[in-house]
Amino acid sequence: MKTTRTLITTAIIALHVSTFDVYANNIDADLQIPVTTGNVQRLPVAMPTAGATPHTPVVSEYQGAEHLRNAAMQASGEAIPPQSAAQAPNQEPDFLQKIKDTFKPEQSYTLQPGRNVIIPVGQGFNNAIRTNFQSLSVKTSSSVEDVLLEIEGGNLYATLRTMNPVSVLLSEDGVLESEVSVVLVPLSAPPAMVNLTITLSDAILAKTEAYQKELAQQRDMLKARQSEQNQGPPRSSTYANALATVLTSVAQNKTPLGYAMTNDIPPYLRHPCRIAVYHEAGQRLSGNRDIIDIVLVHNDSDDVYHVREEMCINDDVKAVALFPRAYLQPGEETEVYIVRRAVQPNQVSFEQARPRLTLGSVTGASQDD
Repeated sequence: MKTTRTLITTAIIALHVSTFDVYANNIDADLQIPVTTGNVQRLPVAMPTAGATPHTPVVSEYQGAEHLRNAAMQASGEAIPPQSAAQAPNQEPDFLQKIKDTFKPEQSYTLQPGRNVIIPVGQGFNNAIRTNFQSLSVKTSSSVEDVLLEIEGGNLYATLRTMNPVSVLLSEDGVLESEVSVVLVPLSAPPAMVNLTITLSDAILAKTEAYQKELAQQRDMLKARQSEQNQGPPRSSTYANALATVLTSVAQNKTPLGYAMTNDIPPYLRHPCRIAVYHEAGQRLSGNRDIIDIVLVHNDSDDVYHVREEMCINDDVKAVALFPRAYLQPGEETEVYIVRRAVQPNQVSFEQARPRLTLGSVTGASQDD
């Protein structure tokens, strides 16, 4: 049985092979497909001779098609053409040459925030880049050996000391949303005057204005502190020292000895100072010789307001003091202490006039010394 099955299987396989050969011959005859037999056997490899240095492939970084072509020709023993051998390995990119070809002594560009621009400038000269920023902020990774940068307001003055491009980031100070990228390409040319206009949205303009206002307030407060530090010591006298002691007690929320508090203030003294923000006298301390009016000052404006003592000085005022501050931010308050004579000059004097013993006219009323 096993012999019979083996013969049957062999016959079936032979039948299929014969059928495939007939089918292939028919296709080859009809379509004329060329058939080429290949040698798939292993080729003999020549063994290296004794003492010969084995060939080791050199692995290097890819430096372009021309470099690869020259390496292949050198490995095969072919001569490298002179033009290929003399060619520099690192050529200047074509786009930089195109940028240099567009150089003009006066240039203008308009940019959206977040975009970049390439500008050709003169190497070794002071190139001016004028922007529409109020306070220009500049960032760069280049060293001072490569470029010298000077900022004045919204203008940038750049002196390139190298022939390599220099990248700078320009923005409005404190507003990163306005940032643009500028690449300065140096070339042997005169200095360039560049107008760079950045299109700023209303939101960026509002943020810029708020930041500049904050800087102005900080500068005013710093100037005020420096002015207070530079002021000399007050003139020393018995009355001045006594008055300073009294006003110190008032500033400490105390009623000085010899004074009584009242809110009975004449209407014409309710607003005694010549200032543009809200102020009103709310308390009065009456003493034997002096009257101290305490005036509340509230900055109801949108800007920093400087309250000065001379704003509250009149004919009947002997001294003016401020506490706790003279510069008020919007919404801040301070107190002004106005020291007056106990007898107001507008009150009617019932004293009779007397003739002077010295030569001169007779006065119609007595006068305070």
